Amino acid sequence: MTRYIAVLICFGAVAVPLAQNTNDITVPFSDTGRPGSINVSVAHGSITVRGESRNDVLVRSSRGDDRPNARAKQPPPGMRRLTSPAGLVVTEQNNQVSITAGGPWNSRETDIELRVPARVNLRLSGVNGDDIVVENVEGQIEATHVNGNVKLRNVSGSVVANTTNGDVIVTFSRLSGEKAMAFSSYNGNVDVTLPDNAKANLRLRSHNGEIFTAFDMQPRAATPAPTPVPATVRGKERRLRFEADTSIYGSINGGGAEFELRTYNGDVFVRRGGQ
Repeated sequence: MTRYIAVLICFGAVAVPLAQNTNDITVPFSDTGRPGSINVSVAHGSITVRGESRNDVLVRSSRGDDRPNARAKQPPPGMRRLTSPAGLVVTEQNNQVSITAGGPWNSRETDIELRVPARVNLRLSGVNGDDIVVENVEGQIEATHVNGNVKLRNVSGSVVANTTNGDVIVTFSRLSGEKAMAFSSYNGNVDVTLPDNAKANLRLRSHNGEIFTAFDMQPRAATPAPTPVPATVRGKERRLRFEADTSIYGSINGGGAEFELRTYNGDVFVRRGGQ
């Protein structure tokens, strides 16, 4: 059974006082004995997640257009603005918390701040607005942005992070397991800091930028890809396009989990923790 913790959306109503721009909701997990999962999707706004010693989720939402630097329409002379809160839906089912804010019908920015258990799995998605930020979390983290930065600090576990327009900046406190990880941007830098003793196999690529590393990286051969066979469509041979692999392959501290760092317009950095 799904528990609808809160649905904060009004159509044709302005009963909420203008001073009440921040909402706090505490969401319990169904089973606090095992790590929970949190899915967050924000169309316009920011997502900030901070891990701490707790077994529930504090959801704090605020309207982005109440910030001093936000762009808001000026009311006509003699009129004042009565703005309904942006749509926010929070549900919990089977140890999974889902949070959605905004949508194509609502362009008002909504900032989401979460206080979560230190061990939790995250799936975060943003489209327009400010950064996706995660701090002090251990678990499986997937963060995807379209127009904004992805910044993960002091995280451990497995990470997949990407953005179209922005930087991907990740700092690991430690690595755990052998899961493959990927970090990518189209227009922006990819900057990953690994512990000094990290064991990893790296694939690094920048189409229009530079690649930098603080580790002594041992070169390794690329895994050969199978040669594609031209297919025929209605008796005609389909034309295939081949692109040379310009990636740099290497291993650090003897190799380990597979890491891919890739950008099209930007630089790639592999930093060493503590430096």
